[in-house]
Amino acid sequence: FTNKQNYFTINTIIIHDVSFYHALQINYFMIIIRYPLNFHYHHHIIHHLHLLPLLLHHHLTLYLFLFKVFSIKIYIYLVQNMLINIFYWVIIYNHLYNLNVVNNMTYNLNQLHLNKDN
Repeated sequence: FTNKQNYFTINTIIIHDVSFYHALQINYFMIIIRYPLNFHYHHHIIHHLHLLPLLLHHHLTLYLFLFKVFSIKIYIYLVQNMLINIFYWVIIYNHLYNLNVVNNMTYNLNQLHLNKDN
């Protein structure tokens, strides 16, 4: 996952099950599961969620379960403003030994905000 890649096109498999999103109650987020490099799928990230306010910190257990069981990477993309459709990259590094997910998300969001014009 490099900065050279387009904001809206990455090698991913996107979970499309709406009930999954609703179960997580994540607002304005897209959960993108990136499989190992032998899977090459291209999806345009244009799916908008219409859910309740962000409750990401309530679901760390599920994310860590997914990391451990499937050895996958979950990238969360924040839609800052639905009207002007601005996407920030909020990349959570999901190493199994790194449990400090929320702080990583906040750090990355701040860095991207500072560098968004670059």
